[in-house]
Amino acid sequence: MSIHRADIEIHLPHEMLHAISCALLPEIRHSRGRFVTANLKCEKTKIVLELRSDDLGSLRAAVNSHLRLLHAATGALFGSFSERDD
Repeated sequence: MSIHRADIEIHLPHEMLHAISCALLPEIRHSRGRFVTANLKCEKTKIVLELRSDDLGSLRAAVNSHLRLLHAATGALFGSFSERDD
């Protein structure tokens, strides 16, 4: 049985990394030990999300779910950052 993997790198301003990682952590913790193994790494200016699964359909669903969550979190933060600049 082969392991499928997806590694997603998101480059963000340093001040947003903590907020985005906090938004992702509950989903990461929830997915561990189920159909997909997820790991989150924070580096200087990027977040690396590693997803692994032996089922391609489960991996695809996890990628979609995490990308939607990332989109919502970054959209909320970029909106709040642009409102502060006004």
